[in-house]
Amino acid sequence: MANSAVPFSGPVAESLVQELLGAQDEQIVLLRGLSDDLNRLLDGPWQTARMYLREAALPRRTGHEGHSALRT
Repeated sequence: MANSAVPFSGPVAESLVQELLGAQDEQIVLLRGLSDDLNRLLDGPWQTARMYLREAALPRRTGHEGHSALRT
């Protein structure tokens, strides 16, 4: 029975460890991508609001035009 057991060492174990490390690297890449996407989702409305405020405050606009721009 001892002859039929495969020890956890050698090329098979090394190959398994390399596959696990590769999978871990792929997961890290995916998580970073998700983090970037989440940051864009969080920052998007804020950046849009700032854009509307800047456009409403342009010097060439009258008070009424600025008000109107903020309501849309």
